[in-house]
Amino acid sequence: EQDVMDEGRYKVKTEKGSTSLTICDVVSDDCDKYSAPEPPAAKPNRSEVTADSITLSWYGPTFDGGSVVMGYTVEARKAGSDDRYTLISGCHLTSYIARGPKKNCQYEFRVRAQIVHGLSEPSKPSTPVTTADPVEEPEPEDHETAFAPLNVEIEPGSLFDKQYSLHEEVGKGRFGIVYRVTEKNSGVRRTAKIIKCIIAKDKEKVCEEVDITNSLRHPKLLQLGAAYERQREMVMVME
Repeated sequence: EQDVMDEGRYKVKTEKGSTSLTICDVVSDDCDKYSAPEPPAAKPNRSEVTADSITLSWYGPTFDGGSVVMGYTVEARKAGSDDRYTLISGCHLTSYIARGPKKNCQYEFRVRAQIVHGLSEPSKPSTPVTTADPVEEPEPEDHETAFAPLNVEIEPGSLFDKQYSLHEEVGKGRFGIVYRVTEKNSGVRRTAKIIKCIIAKDKEKVCEEVDITNSLRHPKLLQLGAAYERQREMVMVME
């Protein structure tokens, strides 16, 4: 806790029976909604299995507790047992390679998100996995296709409404809300992250993110398909 002084960006005005606080040049950190984040969404998935390693991937929390996610902790135990989960590692990305598991032994994994205010509850446990299992590529869902790598340029926001139908919210974080969308011409399903931009610097950060995403090419990274600029919002359409 700290005292709010009538100086700088903060203006305190006291009148008979009331006091008001005005914050100038507001930033997201001024929003006093801080708590532990929600657990990572869904459950960890095995993305690759070899004779001596298991690669896991997962989604971040739908609500981050009002602070940037600093990393994740990965826990494991033998599948089907009542043993307590054991912390095996911490990492900064939404993927992790568990090395040296015992052969022909099934494991369950779960993940927690970490912010400066604390750890989340654990995610749902993964499907039991063993190094002896072959990895089967999942069948693509109907009406979902991957993007070919694109060099995305930011377009007017009015085009987003013409090209996509907006559906339900599927996730929420400090920097935006994610919705399911459908491309009107093809019926292909995508996700769209809508970022509120209160000041010009907010839009600059999104433009930088678009530039960085354009330069990244990796089969395990989500591809950016389109980006749009509205008066107080930016929209990023992802596969």
